[in-house]
Amino acid sequence: GKQAASQVISAIQESVMSGEDIDNHLMFAYGALAEFSETDKTRDGYEMALHYYEKVRDWNKSVGDEMCAKGVEAAMDRVKSKRDGRVVKPTSDEVLKEIRAHYEKCAREMGESSAETLQAGINVSRLLHNSAIHGLECE
Repeated sequence: GKQAASQVISAIQESVMSGEDIDNHLMFAYGALAEFSETDKTRDGYEMALHYYEKVRDWNKSVGDEMCAKGVEAAMDRVKSKRDGRVVKPTSDEVLKEIRAHYEKCAREMGESSAETLQAGINVSRLLHNSAIHGLECE
């Protein structure tokens, strides 16, 4: 956790210094905050996670990245299920294919160590964990 947070902070600082648009990095940070909030496993933690996931989803939609927005919506559905004490539904194969394709696109276009690719990889991992597929994918 500390290493990931340190990398995000460093990336944001570098972006600000270079004049780069920091929206991508900010959304990565919001995603990390959502995941951290969810680990609290309380109603307040789930509500906070939803708050941050909504920001990420809305931003992805605003830049036309519907594939990533669908992945965030799947995460939001998972959090809502946990918050409401419902069983987490398996992820559809179609959503899983779309999120996996998004990860591959990020890795190809931005490199395997970019913040966006790392977040996309986390999304794939999470969806696999919550789906009917119980195997582990490795590259």
